[in-house]
Amino acid sequence: MSNLTTASDELLAGLCRQQRHIMFEHDVRICYYRGNFPGSADKVHRFAQRCVCAARHWRCLFRSALGTIYLTHRQLGVYAANPFFELGPSIVLGSSLMSRRFFQRAAQQRARAHAAAPSEQTVVVWSKNEIKGFARSKAYCEARGILPLVIRAMPHADVLDTLAQSHRLVYLPNGLEPAGRLLVEARMLGCEVISNDHSGVCGESWWHLPNEMALRVLQDAPHRFWRSVARFASQRPAATAPHLAGCYDARYIKKQRARFAKHVERLASWQEYLPNALFRGSRAVVARRSAARVVSNTDTDEAASWGRELGPQQATGVVA
Repeated sequence: MSNLTTASDELLAGLCRQQRHIMFEHDVRICYYRGNFPGSADKVHRFAQRCVCAARHWRCLFRSALGTIYLTHRQLGVYAANPFFELGPSIVLGSSLMSRRFFQRAAQQRARAHAAAPSEQTVVVWSKNEIKGFARSKAYCEARGILPLVIRAMPHADVLDTLAQSHRLVYLPNGLEPAGRLLVEARMLGCEVISNDHSGVCGESWWHLPNEMALRVLQDAPHRFWRSVARFASQRPAATAPHLAGCYDARYIKKQRARFAKHVERLASWQEYLPNALFRGSRAVVARRSAARVVSNTDTDEAASWGRELGPQQATGVVA
């Protein structure tokens, strides 16, 4: 999806005509703010923590696709809660895709952990973006008398080394974290993870499995990805709905992109007249929770089968 944000109108229209593409969404590309709800300019995004962008050019691309692969159900929930978006055939992987090199590193770390003295170090991650929740994570530590190590401007390899030598990661984002790759890396490297329900991976069923079982689920993610691709590719394109017929025309795609930009501008204007009470307190909480409760519209829900394949679930990690 990331490359398609700069795709030409002709390319998008051509994909809609062919109806043989499969989408892999690792962000929230239908959203003008890319899912950064706390940093958005309009009240619905900011206070209700949901996307209401009318991205019709993306809707055409999703509806004409053979299927879409999402990382987490939390991410899928953002799409389902958008009143201008129609979900097509969908599969949820349950996590980011990790490399073989990372799993080798995790295995080496587990072997070293048995011989080394246990660490008491707690780490937090600095970010200038409010959505990442650095201040919130640091305040959580300070309230408990913990002086955390701050990871800042550090190469990824050094971040992994730091996590491998630490006891705990505190990561409390203020808004949507569609997947949460950092949380997965920390846990597989031996850290206790403290996060919240904004992190998509914390809501997946495998997250509460024992570490060895969770590791097997992660290692199977690339295979689940290609099984999903094969399943979608074996299907015939759905009959084109009348309201999507215009998607075949590049001029239509261009027009919808322009309308999308104007739609975002109007959001900031008409919402100034809405009372702030609509977007605070219990109503905002209900909106966020309803957006997270989504059942994937698949014929076989692989996420639900993990517990049956791997054994009974046991609570691991900590979710604040």
